[in-house]
Amino acid sequence: MLRPPALIPHPLDSNRWVRDRSFGGALATDVAHGAQWYSSHVMRAFLATACLLGLSDCTPSTSVPTLQVSSPHFRYFARTAADVQNDVLDRLERARADIYTYLNLSDDAVVNYYLFDDLNDLATNSQCGRAQDCTEGRNVYSVSPLLEHELIHAFLAGRGSPAPPIAEGIAEGLGCNRTNLSPQVEPDWRRCVSEYPTTDPTIYASDQRFVKALLIDNGADRFLNYYQDSSNSQNPEVFAAEFMSFWGQSIDQAWSTALTRDVLDDGVSPICPCATEALVPNVGDVTITHLNAPDYRPIPFAPGASSLFRFTMSGGAFLQDCGRDTSPLPVIGAGDGASLVLVHALPQPHFFSFQTPGTEVVSAADGPNLTSDCSSAGSLTLDGAAHLTILMPPLTGSDHLYMRVSATAGKMLRRIDPAMNGFQGDVRICDDCTLTSCKPLSSLTGPVSAIDGAVLEFGSMLGFAQPLASVSLEVL
Repeated sequence: MLRPPALIPHPLDSNRWVRDRSFGGALATDVAHGAQWYSSHVMRAFLATACLLGLSDCTPSTSVPTLQVSSPHFRYFARTAADVQNDVLDRLERARADIYTYLNLSDDAVVNYYLFDDLNDLATNSQCGRAQDCTEGRNVYSVSPLLEHELIHAFLAGRGSPAPPIAEGIAEGLGCNRTNLSPQVEPDWRRCVSEYPTTDPTIYASDQRFVKALLIDNGADRFLNYYQDSSNSQNPEVFAAEFMSFWGQSIDQAWSTALTRDVLDDGVSPICPCATEALVPNVGDVTITHLNAPDYRPIPFAPGASSLFRFTMSGGAFLQDCGRDTSPLPVIGAGDGASLVLVHALPQPHFFSFQTPGTEVVSAADGPNLTSDCSSAGSLTLDGAAHLTILMPPLTGSDHLYMRVSATAGKMLRRIDPAMNGFQGDVRICDDCTLTSCKPLSSLTGPVSAIDGAVLEFGSMLGFAQPLASVSLEVL
């Protein structure tokens, strides 16, 4: 029998709720480890189960908001039509498509999303019973238009009721625009299994890192099998035994490894599925309007290849790997105007993130080849661009890469801060591939004429702790 966990305030956001991990322990050993039962929890479990089994219409008995709009997989409820953001259904469907694609989910279940006016409205008229957002079965109750944590709980409703670190780890483990959790973690996995409810953010951060490692190392299908097989137990011994039985390794080893891998100074980010609305080369301009929330677009990935992007921006743009194991790289600043971004030989899939609400116009194309043999280097036309940013894996020692540039007579190039974004590198502009007449591009030397057919030489491009090095040029 499905027993959905009860609900507690999210420790990192007063507008979010998470599942109460002290609920659902039917075994005597679980009770001994702090699981508590309340008649209201039992009733909620009954109602949620009836909803999932189709024995009720899933409509809460309280005075909830009314249905305003719907899409194939969402019914959106609000007090008035004016409360509904004009793009919210598109964003919800895209969030669902990302998560479903990444986790290989295939059901057509509909999620009911209830948007309340304020916290008082939520506390009085939702199933939450308190002034914070919550999820129950496939019903989300919120004062915010879209919460990915609660949506993931709703998407996985009916697929099992796993142990605490698994349920909350996956809810925090996926998302392209979500911020990092605490950089501090809980090294004792036993606390993360047994000590609930909790307001300790290190427990949620640890859950996220643990599930992220399971997903990356084993894939979504294997992880979902574990999700479904894991029991909703707060007994550390039960959790450890189930983990060993399924994965064939000790939880001590897996937990320690997960908490120390790919850790940024400001914490760990959830995985971006990079599953929808990728920028496709050579199809013309794509207009990205996101007036209510940040947006993102995956970019083409082919080992060793180059891709060129032309932007007309209202805000800035960042580049980040889809695993979100590295810090976002600012590649375009607000007000930069028409800009070119050339990415070469990315080591893994990446996406562009647009954090400032607005409208961007982007076109993607196959980029010029950067080669170690100058005579075979590709060519890039700089006309019509105000800025050029080039990103590539670091070059060390005597390694060099070459690219030709062309521009209208009189065009100039200027280096913008040789250590921009924490990177540095040697860049020279040469008349031709004889490399006998070359000048360094540096913000200290001022503009240098970009003669039609000139060659850019890149050497000793250092990315420090990052897997990509960067150089930014201004076209004058």
